[in-house]
Amino acid sequence: MKVYDTNEASAGSLRKYIQCVMNINPDDLNVVMINATYDQSVRSGGELALKLPNTQPIILYWFGDQEQFHDDVEFQYALSKPHIHYFDWSKIITLKDLIERLQICGTKEVDSAVAILAERRAMISDFGGLLHGWESLSEEVQKNRLDLMRKKWAPNKTDDEILNLAMTCRVEEPGIFADQYFDGTFCDIEGTLINSSRVNLATKLLLEKKQANGKKVRLWTGGDKKSYGELLKTFDITWQLFSKSDFSGATAEEAIDDKPQELANKHNIKVTKLIDVKDI
Repeated sequence: MKVYDTNEASAGSLRKYIQCVMNINPDDLNVVMINATYDQSVRSGGELALKLPNTQPIILYWFGDQEQFHDDVEFQYALSKPHIHYFDWSKIITLKDLIERLQICGTKEVDSAVAILAERRAMISDFGGLLHGWESLSEEVQKNRLDLMRKKWAPNKTDDEILNLAMTCRVEEPGIFADQYFDGTFCDIEGTLINSSRVNLATKLLLEKKQANGKKVRLWTGGDKKSYGELLKTFDITWQLFSKSDFSGATAEEAIDDKPQELANKHNIKVTKLIDVKDI
């Protein structure tokens, strides 16, 4: 086991816990552990995790829920990779189960929509860094930045094409998933899953049943994603939330909505099976 932690005492405590409490020799573990705040020159250990080979499971760890890293694009991009996981240090008693599971299967299932969004946000962040102070940079520094972007995001692009991408691409552009098909059930928030700040139990139970039967469940909204995300937290609803605008031009297998006709007419989303919440 390899541990990346600038706090040697913290790294030592982790190895000691695995050795003495879990009764496992850390050197026998096929896993890499990284303090999520590993390097103060970056916002999290996510950047380091992305640079390491994907041949071993990687665990990013810190105190508290991973939601605290919500705005860290590198961290979110890292967690969108099947081999990278997060562990809440304050719940260290669960570490044994996680490590044992990773020794059997080092990867996790990742929602393709989550992975696409995380990758796009990381790309936009990097391109934004490319243009920062661009005019004041020397030609050599400009070339180095372009070469880095070319290696990471645009291997077949010219310098001019990379600069054009940096100036035009935006995270919030609609239709990120255009021309793609998504299986599973999508559920609207206001008027469908939640009514007047109260959970619609019939809708919630239906979603839980579909998930139990193997259906992938996602939530989406045509409103403010951030505010609805906060509202969902108060009800301990953890299904992934998306913006309907991201799916403009896409096709969904199934959707539940209080205004199902708007999915096609307003949001340009095709749905194979529409369920009106009134029929639940």
